[in-house]
Amino acid sequence: MLAVAFYLRAWKKQDRVRMSAAFLAMAGGMVAHHSAAPYAIFLAIHYLVAVFPSRRDRWKELASVAGVASAPLLAWFGWRLAAYGVHGALAAAAKATKAAPAESHSAGLGGRPADCGDSAGTRQRLANGTAWRGVEGSPILGPPELSIYL
Repeated sequence: MLAVAFYLRAWKKQDRVRMSAAFLAMAGGMVAHHSAAPYAIFLAIHYLVAVFPSRRDRWKELASVAGVASAPLLAWFGWRLAAYGVHGALAAAAKATKAAPAESHSAGLGGRPADCGDSAGTRQRLANGTAWRGVEGSPILGPPELSIYL
């Protein structure tokens, strides 16, 4: 919604900064969720066909829009490629959308049995410091690894 608002205002007022903000917002939407991609593609096509030909300093604006919008996308996809490799980065979205089959003893917890909650165990690990994986067993140093308990 923010991207569309910036886009429409930039189109009406011939404003390069708002146009760049519109595509930056759309790129942020795509980083947050890939379902924003069709909207971004529509805006990009509309911009190139209907808006771009009539703009003053069109090449400066196109460079600004492309540069600003590509920064978060390149950072995100670059990280995914570095972390997961080519195959893993491309297959990550497909893997994330496959839900675990529902079982009779699960309560919508990703296939975990409903009666196997580990909140008491997590509280105990937090209290005695073993929930933190530190340097050489130190409970203080090192990054927290709480996500494995969620």
